[in-house]
Amino acid sequence: MKSKVNLVVKDNDLIKAGYRLTLMEQRIVLMAITQLNRAVTVDHVTLYRVTVHDMARALGVASDNLYPALKEAAENLFERKFTIILSDGKPLVSRWVDSSRYLHSEGAVEISFSQTVMPYLTQLKERFTCYDFFDIANLSSMYSVRIYELMMQWKTVGVVEIKVGELREMLELTDRYSRLAEFKRNVVDTSIKQINEHTPYSVTCIANKQGRRINSFTFRFCEKQKTVRKSENKKSISKDSEISDRARQMREEAIAATTKTRG
Repeated sequence: MKSKVNLVVKDNDLIKAGYRLTLMEQRIVLMAITQLNRAVTVDHVTLYRVTVHDMARALGVASDNLYPALKEAAENLFERKFTIILSDGKPLVSRWVDSSRYLHSEGAVEISFSQTVMPYLTQLKERFTCYDFFDIANLSSMYSVRIYELMMQWKTVGVVEIKVGELREMLELTDRYSRLAEFKRNVVDTSIKQINEHTPYSVTCIANKQGRRINSFTFRFCEKQKTVRKSENKKSISKDSEISDRARQMREEAIAATTKTRG
């Protein structure tokens, strides 16, 4: 059972949007998204806080190693933008946040999401993707997080095909890794390896060719056998198991009582 506290929920258009956030910038944004109340309209001035200690617990690392990275990410987030293609085919470019600041004495980042991005994060009724933040906590490539999100958009069918050009635009890599072999090795293959090692899913990738040139990638994936997460939500998982056991016991008692009455 997924904990609502750790749930990342995004509109599918935001999943496919073009942007390039560093790994730490993505982690801050995603941890802030888990704090959103998605059932109500949320204004764009509300502040969301991510602390060094919260991040350290989520990643399973020492907090001392995170202060410089968190500070740098907070300082750069205000300049980060994303591009979404609207239904009329025209691009919409927006900032992720309206404000971002690093609180040195508290070891924390506070951000407020931009007014433009909020509709893609809250009150979503359809065409959205969700996953547990802890599923991607141990990924160490900013590209592997994005490819994992793309997979989660199609998790009900377990397969997604994306053209090379579309993947480049999504990751904002149209100006890097000009050689396709280099792009595949450094972006796709690295992401596949990390996703297989550090997430609840197993994935394979097929490079589809048109003539002699690769023109798309097909990702096929399925959920691994469930294991207990290495995270703070072990307690919540244990609690959920206890609740399930009690519910099972109550159901069995009710069935027994019904059978006895009918007898």
